[in-house]
Amino acid sequence: TPPDNLENDLETLEIRKSITFHDSYEEEEEEDVKESFHNEGQTSHEQDRQQQPQSKSWLHWTIVGVTSCFACASVGCELTAGGYVYTYATESTHASPSAAFGINTAFWGFLTLGRACAVWTSSKLTPEKTLTINSILSIIAMILPMAAPTSLPLLATGVCMYGFALSSSFPTAFTLADRSTGVSPIAATCFMLGASFGGMTVPLLAGIFIEAYGIHSLLHILTGGNVMSLAIFLGLVWLTTLHKRKRQSIMDVPASGLNLVDDAITANDHSTTTKT
Repeated sequence: TPPDNLENDLETLEIRKSITFHDSYEEEEEEDVKESFHNEGQTSHEQDRQQQPQSKSWLHWTIVGVTSCFACASVGCELTAGGYVYTYATESTHASPSAAFGINTAFWGFLTLGRACAVWTSSKLTPEKTLTINSILSIIAMILPMAAPTSLPLLATGVCMYGFALSSSFPTAFTLADRSTGVSPIAATCFMLGASFGGMTVPLLAGIFIEAYGIHSLLHILTGGNVMSLAIFLGLVWLTTLHKRKRQSIMDVPASGLNLVDDAITANDHSTTTKT
């Protein structure tokens, strides 16, 4: 009868309304959960972004300062060796001017050769390994002529090894700092100032010591500079490692927050499916 059909239609309409209301309520609840977790993740991310400049303000500039000191020692030893090796060869080993000139030329030649080889080794070795090899090789290069101060062959061998070892030290330290914390124009300027300062002061101080203690002190001065460079390098490695750990800890926080959001959404979907 028509009244019965009307009652059935009304019941169907009421059921549809209740289902629609239930679905819309669940959708609003799911959106609220997503929005709350998104806001929490965004808040933690903003806090991390506020903390990152604070860590960079002291650790970044400490790495820049230590790298500048390394450039000062490395370039200073390089110019000192290139400037006084001729005098050392003529006075200590009593070499002829032509032989002393040949040793001086060999130093700069192996320095250039080492920088050419660094183009290939930079893709095979990490900056830490390259600087470690350079530091050890430079110390060995000075021990050879110190073992026999009057031997011209040992002097020539040590000078060639020394030039090859110093060739890529400063560029590799630059790369290490850049990979760790990034090199801004101001940081690059600090590196060049450190290298220029070492190129001016270290040969001057070496000349003062040579005048006071003789030309034989040149090898001791260069060895001391190498040991100082090694100590600065170890400090630089420690700082870059510390910076990487801090940066990794900052990057892990947002990732954990996103995992919590995904877990919450999955749990909410599971509960919705169970209710349905």
